[in-house]
Amino acid sequence: MIICTLFCTKYDIVSEVKTENIRKAVRENEKFSRSRFIQVEKLGTSLKMKFQQPVSGVMKI
Repeated sequence: MIICTLFCTKYDIVSEVKTENIRKAVRENEKFSRSRFIQVEKLGTSLKMKFQQPVSGVMKI
């Protein structure tokens, strides 16, 4: 499990996490679901996650 601390306005970079794990974590973490997670982009071994509003907190993956 990877614990990601997020303090972002429109995106955050999470290294070496698969897209399906991010999506699963978003479904399981109500705070992030309410943040209207909208997109994941693969950037090498990292992912760029886009939100429709600022988000902060800790996501367990």
